Amino acid sequence: MAQAPKLFGLFQRLHGDASVPGLGIGLAICARIVERHAGRIWADSQPGAGATFWIKLPNPR
Repeated sequence: MAQAPKLFGLFQRLHGDASVPGLGIGLAICARIVERHAGRIWADSQPGAGATFWIKLPNPR
């Protein structure tokens, strides 16, 4: 979670392993979509246990 602020940044790859595919834009795109719908996106992680990503959107009533 020390690098959590970088998770949703454009072109932010949090690992140096070049064998892992990707450009670092997937989570940035997700964040922009959620934010444009007045929502919130965040992550929670534990070492060795993976990560959980959460999205909260407002009720459209």
